[in-house]
Amino acid sequence: MNGLPPITVAICTFRRESVVDAIRSVDRQMGVALTRILIIDNDDTPSAEKAVSPLLKTLRSPLTYIHQPGRNISIARNRALDEMDGSLLAFIDDDEIAAPGWLGALADCLHAGSPRCHGDKQEGDKQDRDSLAAVFGPVTPTYPSDAPGWMTELTPHAAEPVIQDGTVKAGYAGNCLLNLDHPAFDDLRFDEGLGRTGGEDTAFFYEAYKKGATYAGTADADVTEDVPPSRASFGWLWQRRFDAGVRLHQLGLLSGALAPLKILYCGLGAVRHSATLGPRSAALLRGALLRGALHLGALAAAFGQKSSVPYGQTHPARDFPPGQK
Repeated sequence: MNGLPPITVAICTFRRESVVDAIRSVDRQMGVALTRILIIDNDDTPSAEKAVSPLLKTLRSPLTYIHQPGRNISIARNRALDEMDGSLLAFIDDDEIAAPGWLGALADCLHAGSPRCHGDKQEGDKQDRDSLAAVFGPVTPTYPSDAPGWMTELTPHAAEPVIQDGTVKAGYAGNCLLNLDHPAFDDLRFDEGLGRTGGEDTAFFYEAYKKGATYAGTADADVTEDVPPSRASFGWLWQRRFDAGVRLHQLGLLSGALAPLKILYCGLGAVRHSATLGPRSAALLRGALLRGALHLGALAAAFGQKSSVPYGQTHPARDFPPGQK
């Protein structure tokens, strides 16, 4: 981390009390300098201000609260970009908890690499590492005590950078560190047209990738996320995989032409696992069905299907990178 400028951490929030715990976890970061913690409240009214304001007297780190109405996550993320007075910006979600070494692990990967820093330029020298545009860390779900066994076995709510042929082509804003000095981010904004349905972060990072951005991931920069009971169901996951498939096809990251073959493959896998008893088979069965839902969404998008998850009513699930299929 030596030689890195201080980092700003942005948390975009919408009616979640858990933002307080997210802020406190960021304030506990060790071994890295924080410029400030930036809270962007995207509700119509400044609903998070009452919960956030008392923290101004208790945190070690400077805290800035901004009310940015709109019920559009892209507007909130773009406000974070507008507020930047430095080059390093990290995003974490308002329902995530960062371990004390989270930000340091992202910074280490961005600056110098580590044995568990992987993706583009993993065999490169320090000059290659300094050219990274962003790094991503995994999101580990924490399930309610009554979550079904197949779910805790499969952990379908988890997210991690996916590498294809040694390359990370896109990412998510739930756990990332951006180097805004990279030219690929020049004049780049989060698409407000995607700000109510999700996929705005995937589109943002994929657009930067096409402009020359290189990315890496590190397993050491883990954050945890509580899964509420409303999301701990196969139906919720299936719908979110389907919508993710729609968005990934629209971005050109998932093929509609190959979707029928992939759906068939997933269906055959589901039949195979259904013939075997046991918790692992139950998890693999549902995993095959969820992968099928992703490709079914891509196929539907090829015929004009649009995503239908309104931000501000139900938070959209993060997109699943094209390697998770």
